[in-house]
Amino acid sequence: LALPLVGLFNAIFPIAQKFPEWEVYAGLLPLILAPLALHYGTRREVWWWLVLLIFAVLFSLGSVTPLYTLMFYGVPGFHFLRVPARMWYVAAIALAMLAAITLNGILRKGTVSPRQWRWLWGSAIILMLLTTAGRYLTRRPDELDWMLGILTSIGVVIALVGLRLWQQKRLSRWTLAALVSVALLLDLFPLDVAFGTPRPISDFLQPDAATQ
Repeated sequence: LALPLVGLFNAIFPIAQKFPEWEVYAGLLPLILAPLALHYGTRREVWWWLVLLIFAVLFSLGSVTPLYTLMFYGVPGFHFLRVPARMWYVAAIALAMLAAITLNGILRKGTVSPRQWRWLWGSAIILMLLTTAGRYLTRRPDELDWMLGILTSIGVVIALVGLRLWQQKRLSRWTLAALVSVALLLDLFPLDVAFGTPRPISDFLQPDAATQ
C-alpha cells in the first residue's frame, strides 16, 4: 500500500478512484504559498518543515527509495507503520505549515513584492489549468466531478484578489482571512464529501444497542 510514484501527480488533482490510502490532494493554495515560506519565515522553522515534508513524501513511496526500508528495520517504532502511504498525513501538515508561514509573513510585513506577485499568479494559473485538465483526463465515464476544478480555480482567484485588495488597504485582515477560508472550502469540501456517506440524523439521535 505504498504510494505509487505516479501518484504524486495527484497532489495537483484528486484521484478519480476515491481510494483514501492514496489520496494526496491537499489543495492548490498550499502549493502556491508554500514555496514563498523561505522569504517570510525564520530559516530554522522553514527548514524544519521543509525537511519533514521531503522525508514524508519519500517515506510514503515505500521501497521506491531506500528510506522506507532503512526506517522500517533500523529505527524503533517505524515497523508499526506498515502502510507507507499514510505518512502523507505528515506531508500534508508540513505543506500546510509552510503555506501558513508565508501567509503570516505577508500579513506581518504588509507587502508583496512584484516578483512574488508574478510567482503567485503564474503558479496559480499553471496549477488551475493542470488541476482542471488532470481531473478531466482521469474522470470516470459520465462523471462530472472534473468540473470541480473550475470551482477550485474560482477559490484560488478569490484568495489572490483578496490578498491584492488587502495590500491596497481596501480589505481588513479578518476579511482576507474569511476569503482565504472560503477559497479552501471551495477547494476541499467537495473532496471531503466524496469520501463521506450521508446518513439520516435519526441515526445519531437513536441510541445503539450498547447503551440501551
